[in-house]
Amino acid sequence: MPKLETLELGDPPCSETPTGVTVKGLVVLARRCPGLSTLRVHLQAASLSAPPTISRAIPGARSAAPQRACSLRNLAVGQIPLPDESVLVVALTLAHIFPRIVRVDCDDGNWDKVMDAIRLSRKIIKCSSKEHPFLHPEVTVVTPP
Repeated sequence: MPKLETLELGDPPCSETPTGVTVKGLVVLARRCPGLSTLRVHLQAASLSAPPTISRAIPGARSAAPQRACSLRNLAVGQIPLPDESVLVVALTLAHIFPRIVRVDCDDGNWDKVMDAIRLSRKIIKCSSKEHPFLHPEVTVVTPP
């Protein structure tokens, strides 16, 4: 469904639903629905704690990254519990699958931490991709006498 833009599965999600979409399912959605911008879904948060396989790590394996960048910007997850120790891995996994994600609607404070971690990782990537000004030969460093 390449032209699908919004997908809302079930009622406002996850209030007491123990099962749902896995990280593998999210990857399939990202691959098959590149126009998807809003997703409301019951997630298996535990599956997000294990990052997707990267093809470089396993020769001959296909990458879990979407072949085309999915345009998903908004994700609604409801009341999925997320342990503190899983926040960073979940954030990096979601940012890897959905590189344009800007909002996670949730009823649990740890998902706010996920969005904070996604924002921070983007800032780190942005800073590390810029050249340091002292690496330019035309820049002269002047030290006080």
